[in-house]
Amino acid sequence: MRKILSIISAAAILLTAGCGAAVPDTNKLPEATATPAPVEISCFIDSDISNVLNDIYKKYSEKHPELSVVFRAEPAEEIQRLVEGGSSCDIVFSSSQESIASLDDSGLIVSESVTPLIESSAVLIRSAKSKTLVTGFSDLNKAANIAVLKKDTPLGSYSYELLNDYGITITTDEYDSVKDIITAVADGDNETGIIYSTDASLAKDEIKTISDPEDDTAYTTAEYTAALVNNSSADPARQKAAEAFFKYLLTNASRNSFIYYGFTMK
Repeated sequence: MRKILSIISAAAILLTAGCGAAVPDTNKLPEATATPAPVEISCFIDSDISNVLNDIYKKYSEKHPELSVVFRAEPAEEIQRLVEGGSSCDIVFSSSQESIASLDDSGLIVSESVTPLIESSAVLIRSAKSKTLVTGFSDLNKAANIAVLKKDTPLGSYSYELLNDYGITITTDEYDSVKDIITAVADGDNETGIIYSTDASLAKDEIKTISDPEDDTAYTTAEYTAALVNNSSADPARQKAAEAFFKYLLTNASRNSFIYYGFTMK
């Protein structure tokens, strides 16, 4: 009898132990991978570099879909005014070295981030359908007129320096954007125009380059500088996202995009 009770007791202990053992849950769902929270940053940029920056952002977003970059294209002086006025911005990319220096002196941008990154040169253009006698800046007075950007823009300022130094006295028509100049020249409203070589390379079906200035070291190069803004309204996540995108602008991947669009790297 004792032997039978011992066997029963041992069996009970084994059953109890078995009930407490972990049983693999074959229906258990895999742990969810954390998805980065959406974040938006703002960049104030020269309109001349809108196309290439949108292309760079498109490539960057393939691996960082959580990031949304809002580009605001403005003249360099307006970029400076907006930042000084407290407009929320994370990155500036400007062709005005004076504006960048002023923002830096005011402590509105991160000094260590200021990076002269790319250059673009001014060129003389004609319509793709034109039979103009003009062969370059040296005989530009043969043209009926010329289209230029407004004088208060970097390219407009370069254009007027060119016209003055080459002694050009033909009628000068001012436009608000490079796109407007391309349209005016392509449609024949202006016989010639001055735009950046990068913009000319993107409009080859509409306009043709006549020539570069003979001395392209004096005033024909626009230098674009990028910098992080000391954005007090940005939370840590936004600041981190802005820093990451800024660093991407300095990579070889971005460099290839800049070169493709006709820019020269600094």
